[in-house]
Amino acid sequence: MLATLVTYTLASVAHTLQVINRLLDLEVVIHAADWLRVILGDWVGLYLYWVVIAIGLAIAFTVMFAIQAILKGRKDWLFALGGALAMAVILISMKQLSSLTPIAGARGTVGFLLQCAAGLVGGVCFVKLNNRVR
Repeated sequence: MLATLVTYTLASVAHTLQVINRLLDLEVVIHAADWLRVILGDWVGLYLYWVVIAIGLAIAFTVMFAIQAILKGRKDWLFALGGALAMAVILISMKQLSSLTPIAGARGTVGFLLQCAAGLVGGVCFVKLNNRVR
C-alpha cells in the first residue's frame, strides 16, 4: 500500500505540474498559493487513479515475483521495472479504452515518462519495504 501511495502521489503531482506548465505556456497567471491548492485538489480528486494504480502494481509485482523465481535469486530491479511498466500499461490501456488519456498530464511524452518514473520509484519503495520485512 505504501508503494501505491508513493506512486500515486508522485504521479498526481507530475500530472498537476504538467497541466500547470501547459497553462503557463499559454501565459495564464498562476500564483504560488494556487499551485499548492491545485496539487492538493488533484491528489484528492484523482482517487480513482489511486485504485487503478493499486491494481496495476499488484499485478506487476506478482508477475515480477514469478519472474524472479524463474531467474533464481533476488533481482530487486525487476520491481522497479514492474512499477514503470504497470504505469505504462495503465496509461496505454486508458487511451485505448477512451481514445484519450484521462490523465491530462500524461498526454505528452514527458508526462507519460514522468508517470512511468512514478511507478519506478514505487517499485523501489516496494523492494525496500519488502527487504526490511524479510
